[in-house]
Amino acid sequence: MQGYDFYRITGPIKWAGVPKYFSYSSLTAIERCPLQWQLANSSYTPTLRSFPERPTPAAVEGNIVHSILDKLFKALSLIGLPEFGTPKFKECVEKVDIKQTVGILIAEHEDKISKHPRGNGFRLRSTIQQLTNQVIRLFKNQYCQVTTGNSFPTDVTIAAYNGENHGGHDKNPAQLIDKYNALTECRIGNGDISFFGIIDLVWKDGGEVTIVDFKTGKKNDNHIKQVGYYAVLWAKETGVVPSRIEVRYPQYVETISLSQTLLTKIEEELLARISAASTQLINSPAETTCGTHCVFCDVRQFCDKYWQKKNHPQVNNGKDKAPIDIELSVACEPTEYGFEAETNNGERVAVVYDPSLRKILGPFNKNDQCRILSAKYMQDPLSIELKPWSEVFFRFHK
Repeated sequence: MQGYDFYRITGPIKWAGVPKYFSYSSLTAIERCPLQWQLANSSYTPTLRSFPERPTPAAVEGNIVHSILDKLFKALSLIGLPEFGTPKFKECVEKVDIKQTVGILIAEHEDKISKHPRGNGFRLRSTIQQLTNQVIRLFKNQYCQVTTGNSFPTDVTIAAYNGENHGGHDKNPAQLIDKYNALTECRIGNGDISFFGIIDLVWKDGGEVTIVDFKTGKKNDNHIKQVGYYAVLWAKETGVVPSRIEVRYPQYVETISLSQTLLTKIEEELLARISAASTQLINSPAETTCGTHCVFCDVRQFCDKYWQKKNHPQVNNGKDKAPIDIELSVACEPTEYGFEAETNNGERVAVVYDPSLRKILGPFNKNDQCRILSAKYMQDPLSIELKPWSEVFFRFHK
């Protein structure tokens, strides 16, 4: 679905309910705002089973850079984090092929954007070479500060089994770890607790199992908690309590030794969070939790509570050239360059746009009710300016 029809969607035709399996990201999303998660995962047409996120150049470029950094650190960690510049180090980095990987990821994203219903106005800001240089610069700065922490067994790189490439989520993890001594990208889930995850690395040294997650950002308490939940999954699926869990940052390794008692406490916490999240999704629509995150929400156009909070004078209280979300109706017949609009408070304001955007963001008609995202507030002359990255969701025609 593209263009005209997409931007006239006013809400779900089938609300998302409690998922069969929770992930760590879905748990945290529901806890932040149940309605946001529900709106993002509901059906809007027979073929639109969830609402697509609005792509932004900064987010896409950031994902490309961090995915390659993750790939580099994982690959080098599996061979014991060799010293920078050594033959072993160079061989591993060459296999990753940073520039080629950047090019492939950019091509994949551009293909997705060309088919994306919210891809209008999207342009990457950086070239392949610029992103490659960014990866290399960040990687050098981080790798030169690396702390190796606990070392991996020497046979990990020889025997590691990649579940992503070999369909490992269909295999028995207990049998695989006995055979290969190490598993990467191991998808694991348990129906009894309705939870699943993808473990970066599991390795076995003698009879001890260690579960590892790699992070390129700053230390965060949620990271080790997430790996603790993966340890619960591992124990339930294999019958073996992992000896320890690790989160490996470029400059730091956080390690926690596990016991059955500690693992039981972690499981109880996980089950409590799943139960609370399930309760939050019983009603449709779910409760809204408004906060500073709302302006970044990809489904705020459907959140009545968000717009109710905007039912106060906006037109004369804005900051010049600042982004603005505003709900208004078209008060007169539009021209090639804009129209006069009226807010829910009865304020009058001019809405202006480049003629090239009229067909892309419109067409507009008198009495159309619109929720506009990411427009530009202008004080002189007073107006709301629609930009290529703005979005206009039509609510109804009065």
